[in-house]
Amino acid sequence: MALHLATEEQQKQILAELKTTHEQLNRDVIYLKRWLKLQPHLPQCTTDTNIAAFILGSKNNLELAKKKIDSYYTVRTTIPELFTKRDPQDNAFKESAESLLVAPLPKLTPDGCRVTMAGFRIPGPNKYDVITLVKRILSIADIRFQQEVFTNGDYLIIDGNRFSLAHALCLTPSLVRQVVFCSQEVYPLRIKGIIYFNVSYIVNAVVKFAKPFLRSKHFDRMTLYSEDHHVLLNHFPKEMLPRDYGGEETPLIELSSLWMKRLEAERGWLLGDGMQKVDEEKRPKGNKTNKVVDDLKTSDGLQNLNLD
Repeated sequence: MALHLATEEQQKQILAELKTTHEQLNRDVIYLKRWLKLQPHLPQCTTDTNIAAFILGSKNNLELAKKKIDSYYTVRTTIPELFTKRDPQDNAFKESAESLLVAPLPKLTPDGCRVTMAGFRIPGPNKYDVITLVKRILSIADIRFQQEVFTNGDYLIIDGNRFSLAHALCLTPSLVRQVVFCSQEVYPLRIKGIIYFNVSYIVNAVVKFAKPFLRSKHFDRMTLYSEDHHVLLNHFPKEMLPRDYGGEETPLIELSSLWMKRLEAERGWLLGDGMQKVDEEKRPKGNKTNKVVDDLKTSDGLQNLNLD
């Protein structure tokens, strides 16, 4: 699925906000490529586009970009369950697409932000394998950042309709912590907002449960609406929203299907370079990765989820 990339004017605005230029970004990419060659524990398959995305996703902080690149390959060892068996032709992947619709929307916001939208297709947990669902979302992010460098940040829109208690009870503290860690510490995301609509008491409870794992600034950027999709027009232009959510863009069900086809087209990368990971035996002494917490493997479920 083709994304509408930032225009030259939007690129200039994004670079100006980050106090850099195209020329400086190119120099920084060369610098990080040289740095990568000196890291014996890291794979040497990171592309120029991907490096540039990490630089801008780290707000032009090269030391933070290094940490994110290191973490990007380290989590594939630390939490392999989210990064192995990512074959989009597997039945589990296809069934995941029948359970949850998810896609980055084609158009950027007027100020250059990328919006990703998700919503459940079926109300029960049938065909709902939460691990495969997360794998699919992370695979989409991987492919996106092989293509896209210039964004002014990311928004996530989540439709709470059809999200049931059965869905919620499939979550675990370990998985929530891992997903939050990937979004905050690994991928080159600058989260500008997370918008939930059709919110039920179950969604409220899950958001409350996730709060301890989120940076305070990201939690503060959450907006929860009990109302339907019409509230999205308070945040985004009609022309960029899917038609099945009151907009003028391709329906989300079609966008999600197109992204499944995109993953299938990128199967070679997902099963090749996309599987590359850190070699801890070659990591230089004193080089510790960025905040990979010891308790990422906590296995407790949501038995104590407060639904009051």
